[in-house]
Amino acid sequence: MDNVKQVFQEELSTDYHVCTIKVVDVEGKGRWLEIKRKPKTGTGPVESIKIPEKYIDEFNVKYRNAYIEVLRKKTPRAWMPWKEEEKLKIQSEFKQSKTIEQIASELQRTPGAVFIQLKLLKLVDEKANYSEFISKKVDDEPF
Repeated sequence: MDNVKQVFQEELSTDYHVCTIKVVDVEGKGRWLEIKRKPKTGTGPVESIKIPEKYIDEFNVKYRNAYIEVLRKKTPRAWMPWKEEEKLKIQSEFKQSKTIEQIASELQRTPGAVFIQLKLLKLVDEKANYSEFISKKVDDEPF
C-alpha cells in the first residue's frame, strides 16, 4: 500500500450536497487532486474523481469549458465580457430597488455575476456576503 500524505482538504456544502476537495501526496506517484460529492441526505450516489497533478491544468480547462457551455443554456451571457451598457443598466436597476435575480434575468447573467459587478461598481460593500444579500432589495440592506 502506498504512503499517502494529505496536503490540503476543504469541505464545501450546498443545500443538497457536500463536496470534499483534497490534495494528497502519494509516495512514488506524486500529488493527486481528489474531488468527492455526496448527497446531504445520505441517500444517493457518491461521485468522485482522482486526477494526477500533471493533468490538473488540462482538467480545469475542460471542466471550465463544459461548465460554461451548460450554464449558457440558462444564462446566455454567462462568462462573457461585460458591456458598458450592461454596467449602466445594473446601476440604474439596482438604484430602483430591483433584486439581483431580476437584474440577472434581464441581462441573461447569473445572480452571482451581477453581485460581483455590484461590488466592482462599488454599489455594494466589498465585504458583503452574497448569500445574505440575494433576494433582497437595496432598501433592505444595512450598507
